[in-house]
Amino acid sequence: MFSTFPWRLLLLKLAALFSFCGGPLVLADSLKTQLHRDVAFAIAFAPCVALIFGVHSLWEAKPDRWDDAMVLFGAVGAAALVGIDAFAISELIGGRDRADEGLIRLGIGVGLAFAAFYAYASRKFFHLRRSAAA
Repeated sequence: MFSTFPWRLLLLKLAALFSFCGGPLVLADSLKTQLHRDVAFAIAFAPCVALIFGVHSLWEAKPDRWDDAMVLFGAVGAAALVGIDAFAISELIGGRDRADEGLIRLGIGVGLAFAAFYAYASRKFFHLRRSAAA
């Protein structure tokens, strides 16, 4: 049972969720003053959702066009996450002290590491898809 469980996929999905604790959390907090809190959360959580869908499609046994679209969607989410993390870093450097600053710093680290891994894995995915099509 444990040998067939996709542990790597579970860990990657958890990393995508945990990356919300970095830049997206800061973005959601700053958007709450301008938008309804549910809308602010949805905007901030969108890159994490894109990454979760992308990770799931990366390890599909027989990928199809839908998986190609989801991996691309995840790559857009990874790029957005890097931008949001950059925003959070600038907010932490020039902003006020926060009680959850340690969690945000950890989330930024996880998010940037995950985005880098996702960029590598998606590049490999598309390279293998092009090689198989040729």
